[in-house]
Amino acid sequence: WQMKVPAGDRVVLTIYNWDTMGHSFTSKALGVDVVTNPALKEGKPSVTVVDFTAPRRPGTYKFICKVPCDLDNGQWSMSRMGYMIGQVVVVTP
Repeated sequence: WQMKVPAGDRVVLTIYNWDTMGHSFTSKALGVDVVTNPALKEGKPSVTVVDFTAPRRPGTYKFICKVPCDLDNGQWSMSRMGYMIGQVVVVTP
């Protein structure tokens, strides 16, 4: 999973969590570490808003979910891009 944002701009990301457990949007490089709540009930996601300023330096910045999940599947999703790992690509405005 990847998103592009302009360098130095404010980023407001809305996360809809449909899962029965919390997850996180965590990136040391971006200075962001937000944990989401689990879904409110089946068919109704929790909503978490993440607000940060993109770095001024263009580049690719990794984010992860730091909440261990997928234990019964050898944490397959925890090590796969597009599942619990993604990228914020900061581009020149």
